[in-house]
Amino acid sequence: MIEGVTPNAGWQQRKVQTSVGSASFRRLSEKKSILDVQYVTPPLHVDLSESSLEEGLDDACAYEIGHVRHALGQLGFQLVSQLSNRGKDIAVGRRRWDNDEERDWRDRGNSVHIEPTRYSHREEITGYEGASDAALVRKHVELLIEQRIQNIRDIYQTLLGDIKASRRRDTTDPRL
Repeated sequence: MIEGVTPNAGWQQRKVQTSVGSASFRRLSEKKSILDVQYVTPPLHVDLSESSLEEGLDDACAYEIGHVRHALGQLGFQLVSQLSNRGKDIAVGRRRWDNDEERDWRDRGNSVHIEPTRYSHREEITGYEGASDAALVRKHVELLIEQRIQNIRDIYQTLLGDIKASRRRDTTDPRL
């Protein structure tokens, strides 16, 4: 709960749970609400027997982007279907965010295994007086999808660099 805000008794939290994650929305006041989203990325096995490391990771990145679009799109759609459209539509401008996500992986030479990751996001939405709850969730989920796509691309670039560095160390280690 946001400090100093007493929820209206008529405002209820709406939640959805799917096979890919969960989401909830709670209106705290005319100008404040909270959107929570959680989902898990699937474990990925990247077969490199017929492709380069770069090609394999590009394919894994594209797969994960498709997964996040589906997961967040499904969660957003189901949550919006429970919310009121009464009120104004909104335009949400640009926003800034930080991502400190890490991935665990194992390089086996002819394959790479990427461990699943649990992603959690809390958005404290302020402003937008008179906006419909459905519009708030719809627009913020759209922004979250864009943000996650950029984060995933960055993660796979880091992963590529880490695996290449690890392989260079392995070939120059005098103990091998």
